[in-house]
Amino acid sequence: AVYHNIEFIERFPETTEAGQWRYTADGGWTGGFWAGLLWDLYERTGDPQFRDWAAAACRALESRAEDATTHDLGMIFTPSHAAGYRIMVDDYYRTTALRAADTLAARYNPQGRYIPAWGLASDPAQNNLTIIDTMMNLPLLWWAYSQSLGETYADAGVGHMITAARAHVRADGSTAQACELDRATGELIAQRTIQGYSDTSCWSRGQAWAIYGFALAGRRTSRAEVISAAEATSAYFLDHLPADGVPYWDFALPSTADEPKDSSAAAIAACGLLELAESHPDVTARPAYWNAALDILESLTANYLNRAGSGREGILLHGCAHRPAGQAVDEALIWGDYYYVEALLRLWQMQAAE
Repeated sequence: AVYHNIEFIERFPETTEAGQWRYTADGGWTGGFWAGLLWDLYERTGDPQFRDWAAAACRALESRAEDATTHDLGMIFTPSHAAGYRIMVDDYYRTTALRAADTLAARYNPQGRYIPAWGLASDPAQNNLTIIDTMMNLPLLWWAYSQSLGETYADAGVGHMITAARAHVRADGSTAQACELDRATGELIAQRTIQGYSDTSCWSRGQAWAIYGFALAGRRTSRAEVISAAEATSAYFLDHLPADGVPYWDFALPSTADEPKDSSAAAIAACGLLELAESHPDVTARPAYWNAALDILESLTANYLNRAGSGREGILLHGCAHRPAGQAVDEALIWGDYYYVEALLRLWQMQAAE
């Protein structure tokens, strides 16, 4: 019911405004989450309507596979086309996702060992900036390598994750959202923020991207420094949560009075914690991650879930897209919905496997 007004094919829900969905024509950086949510619902229910809507969303995203201006191809094509191939075993999805992986891998700077966030990779005005969000684009490269054994995918994924662990993760386990890097060496020039409170603060959704991204990279590569980054970032996140287990939009605010929470950060972090609960190499560490994820999901369900009669659209309320810019503050966010549902489905699958 919370998606009852969706125009499914030509536009993509991104964030709500006054509780009603706003759309993007090409999916922006979030279109893959809408397709992925539909695939998740099809897998769980078997309802062919969800399958058809997911397929239509994937077709509408197809042209983005050659978008050479953004790192977000992983977030767009992993939950849409890579997931579609796993579910439907239709080569259309595989070939489209591989094209997107080729475009993403081509962004990689092998000298600096990083993937720049935005703009053409050849543009010197933008090609020395990387952001922590990129960790959640790397799964497309892991998937492409599993499909083809193409070393280009592995080189880009491994190189970037090592640089990110070194440049973005601070000694206390907090993360800087953005890093300016030397193009030739990858050495850190400065830590910055875009959506956080300050260059030295810790934007909570960026911290969640780090937890999940490093956890997935640790499973894929077993690299000690990457597993350590997943441990450190998750410890910081959990140690700085307010009582209800859902963070404010930044962990280093001078005061939280009248400041919004970001439920999407909690949902993303829960997915990362469940990943660590399943794949951490130290099996004795896994229960603590499981319990932490469960606590967050219980709070999201009790306190942040949309309810019948609210008049608002979306599944997970009280998200915060971009507080400094005043964008989608205390609203539903498509990525919050996607990761909340993903976490619930993963929780159900892990419990069923016990």
